[in-house]
Amino acid sequence: MKTWRVGNDGSCTWTTSYAVVFTGGDQIGAPAAVPLTGNVSPGGTIDISMTLKAPVDGGTYRGEFKLRNASNVIFGLGNQNKPFWVQVKVPVAAGLLFDFLTQADAAAWTSGVGGEPGSALTFDGASDDANGAAKIVDQVKLETGATSGKILLMFPKHGDNGFVTGLFPVYKVQSGDHLKVRLGFMIPSGDSCGSGKVEFQIYSKEGDGELKLLKEWSKSCNKSLLPIDLDLSALKGKEVRFAFTVRADGAFTDDWAIWNSPRIEH
Repeated sequence: MKTWRVGNDGSCTWTTSYAVVFTGGDQIGAPAAVPLTGNVSPGGTIDISMTLKAPVDGGTYRGEFKLRNASNVIFGLGNQNKPFWVQVKVPVAAGLLFDFLTQADAAAWTSGVGGEPGSALTFDGASDDANGAAKIVDQVKLETGATSGKILLMFPKHGDNGFVTGLFPVYKVQSGDHLKVRLGFMIPSGDSCGSGKVEFQIYSKEGDGELKLLKEWSKSCNKSLLPIDLDLSALKGKEVRFAFTVRADGAFTDDWAIWNSPRIEH
């Protein structure tokens, strides 16, 4: 509930035929018009109240209001015809906002070869499945020589230029969000990730629209992980589904591609 105390410094009495009207900025759930609850003589004041609703998304919101007389003439306060206003600050969520590892089993997984649309792939299936693999693995050896924590393994469908894609649940982006991850390979056995070479891709999808490529990176096994920090501000306010894709760059043989700590932070 917001209340303003407004004074009548004019020469005419404000009657209950007058109303407060929204004139600009952010409406913040305010009604278009609220009639005055009583008459206000010149020199008098009145308390004007209305119920507002704070937005869900973080940020600063300001709504402006004026008065409207019985002849539907809109006027503001004083000689400068100024509006009276309300400003609401909604705290912006910070820290880890979306964890792709915990959402991986809720994603829609597909695999295929080349430019084909692909077919459904069961999450957490066998790592050596000829249709490809998508699963959370833990305590595996990375191309850096380190032992991992929990990471997302995506092995493309067996075949030249095979791919695997995961389309994740809906997330509403806010300004300042960043998608962060480290990309690389795991070593299933021995000390080398061999000839692994893939394209890592991140897409976005709004509603029933098409997948839109946000960014892609070519990666081969070079004993280091590739750090990614993708600014999502261009998608501010949109409800999107992000998709991760791994595409074999030629032969699939050693394409044990991993996404290390994939998340959205603010």
